[in-house]
Amino acid sequence: MKRFVVDPGKAIGDVLSSSGAYSTWPVSAYGGQGLPPCDEVVIVATGVDETTRQNVLLPLIETGAQKAKRLVLLSSLDVYPTRGLPLDERYVDPCAPRTALGWLESAVAERSRRGVVLRLPDVFGPSITDGAAGALLDREASGLNRVAIHQWYPVRRLRRDIARALRLDVRVVNLATEPLPMADVLMQFFPGQMGQVRSPAPYSRIRTRYAAAFGGAGDYIMTASDVLAEMRACVLAHRREKAAAAPSRRVEGGGEGASASLA
Repeated sequence: MKRFVVDPGKAIGDVLSSSGAYSTWPVSAYGGQGLPPCDEVVIVATGVDETTRQNVLLPLIETGAQKAKRLVLLSSLDVYPTRGLPLDERYVDPCAPRTALGWLESAVAERSRRGVVLRLPDVFGPSITDGAAGALLDREASGLNRVAIHQWYPVRRLRRDIARALRLDVRVVNLATEPLPMADVLMQFFPGQMGQVRSPAPYSRIRTRYAAAFGGAGDYIMTASDVLAEMRACVLAHRREKAAAAPSRRVEGGGEGASASLA
């Protein structure tokens, strides 16, 4: 089976390609020129600016729809005009201004008979080092907004959830997880730190109609407690690796061979 992933931001694409299931197809301004016939193409549109979405990814969808048996667009819950309302896949507002992300979703629906759009919440994992998700991997919580409420998605699930979505045979899926207050995250990983307060704070509570197909229940594919457990495993593993890689120094007055970690 020949499968490709195209990711201008690289982080999510690297996760998929590292599994061995996908090959990386280089991002090009030529709309996927040279892309061979294949079974599947995954196009990552999260974390990408509007110009790249319009000028690079939109032509790539045209090519992918012709060359691939299945076309997957990794979109974002940001396609909704607000993430603060409990909207799901049925929501359509014909009067809302169309963003570049919305145009990409429409292009997949119009051009690919087996195209699926997966809308991601805020993604976290060891490969995600920017924004709030990157701040989770640090020991300093000053960049985290304690009054925010996010929906978080562990990137390690992605390969499995793509396969589930293709079997489900629907056109759009919100991979929506239960909202998780940042106050709980601070308490778990940054005891004694308060973070900061920025207003208006992000508040996300988008839902999905397909939770059961992805191992969830009700309106969400994961509970907040399950997300927090995934986050804990990711954060602690990162901190252990960082501590193991940190140089050690001899402790003055500690006797021969005594040393202390700088982690």
